[in-house]
Amino acid sequence: MGDYDKKVHPREPDPYENLSINPIEKDKKGKEEYPKHFQEEPSKSQIFATLVSYFKKMITLFGFKDRGILLSLEQNQLFAHLAAFRAHLLILTDQDESYNPDFTQQLTELWHNLTDDCNSVSTSLDISSRIFNNIKFLLSQISQFPYGTDHPLGYYLDAYAGRDWIPFPFMDILKELHEEHQKDPDKSHLAKWIFLLDDILSFPKEEKNMS
Repeated sequence: MGDYDKKVHPREPDPYENLSINPIEKDKKGKEEYPKHFQEEPSKSQIFATLVSYFKKMITLFGFKDRGILLSLEQNQLFAHLAAFRAHLLILTDQDESYNPDFTQQLTELWHNLTDDCNSVSTSLDISSRIFNNIKFLLSQISQFPYGTDHPLGYYLDAYAGRDWIPFPFMDILKELHEEHQKDPDKSHLAKWIFLLDDILSFPKEEKNMS
């Protein structure tokens, strides 16, 4: 079990803990066309993450021994994946992507990239503990939604839902997140998660490299 699986509790009560969310009805449509707007060019953060992954493989392939450079690449890759994940959440605030296989596949892949990044970076002392704890808290909040259920969002993301299979409960959760935000954009879970991501990504560069 990686560090990201550990529950991290905020010092102050979560103002969203008792948020009431109206249940949604299952979409009774048998089939519908997938939105085409999502099939667009990769974002800068996705391109950067791909390049970082490539350089890491090249360094490893040629036996480069400087662990400091590898750690720097791993941390840069982590923040690139965080930025790409934020972009996907932002899309979900505006449009229901629960039936879009391109969206769900990329969301799941980004989730696994983030958890892998966190497990890798957790072995380093080169990243601020404050930032890392905030990242773990964010992932735990996303993983446990809807809170108190046997199969929350993290269950489906960990099982690669959206990549090779799109179960209805997984689509319902994404649809619920979208509809909740449309109903109350200021207090939705998507708004809360995006705010946490903005806070993490806005940390000064020097703090990101503090031990």
